[in-house]
Amino acid sequence: MATTRRELIAKLKPHLRMAIGRLKAERKTLRATLAAVEKNLRAPSLASPARDTLAKLRMRLDAFEGTTRPGKVVPSRKSTKGTTRSSAKPGFSLEKDADFASAVERVARGPGVKRFHGDRAFIASVYDVGSRKGGPFHGLTLQQFKERAVQAHRKSTLRLTRADLVGAMDSKLVERSETAYLSARFHFVALD
Repeated sequence: MATTRRELIAKLKPHLRMAIGRLKAERKTLRATLAAVEKNLRAPSLASPARDTLAKLRMRLDAFEGTTRPGKVVPSRKSTKGTTRSSAKPGFSLEKDADFASAVERVARGPGVKRFHGDRAFIASVYDVGSRKGGPFHGLTLQQFKERAVQAHRKSTLRLTRADLVGAMDSKLVERSETAYLSARFHFVALD
């Protein structure tokens, strides 16, 4: 017997309320921790691990609230060697987030990229097509590509989304496309 939409919503409401309550409690804890760390870190002799802790807490809170704060972006500790330049136009460099995002969107809209409902391209498929010889991401590893995509997403030059109906998709492609950022998981480049 098929359940109606209302029955399904009624079944899910208690679970959603508990999840929302846990998220609100986590946000409150993060804000308190961040305030305490910032208060203790006003000294001029600020240790590097303390700065890293503060930056991680800010990024986690921003990801939770879906906002970004002005200020420095903490660079990844992994090397960005292997990034390539394209001679498509003067001044084009994949080091710039806007250029990287436009290259990702161009490849995502191109042929050979696997999509879901036409408006979302799998991150791994975009990388596979763009990393072929002569492609804009040739020389980047999948992990480096994902890090750059998240960085562009955080600066609002690229929009990443998550897969909700995983059962209706190729599970291997979903797994390869999964891009983690703090507590968020992304699988698609949005094309809308």
